[in-house]
Amino acid sequence: MSDEEERAKKFQQIEEAQKLKSHLDELEKELKRFVKSWLVLGHEASSGWRFQIDENDLKMLNPSQNMREVANVPWAHLDSEKVKHLFGDIQQTRDELAEKEKELRRLGINLSDPLS
Repeated sequence: MSDEEERAKKFQQIEEAQKLKSHLDELEKELKRFVKSWLVLGHEASSGWRFQIDENDLKMLNPSQNMREVANVPWAHLDSEKVKHLFGDIQQTRDELAEKEKELRRLGINLSDPLS
């Protein structure tokens, strides 16, 4: 393999690892949104507020504030299949990223070290 081909391969490997990291960041942000929805629902459900159910969301309304919406939980965040899928995607992406980082270390590249 020529030097140019080797550099191209390293660059491609780095790009793939960066895409996996970015994808993992997005998945973990989505998980945080799920967690926030569950926390809101758990806290607000016991407050005596009313619920408004529509096609996409569960809304919590405060009767003492003229039924003002005080919280909103997307149904997708309560869907057990979506939660399972999200955890599966996170694990798969973590595994793929770990493998890609291992490949890069074999090539002498450490993504967590900006000087490598």
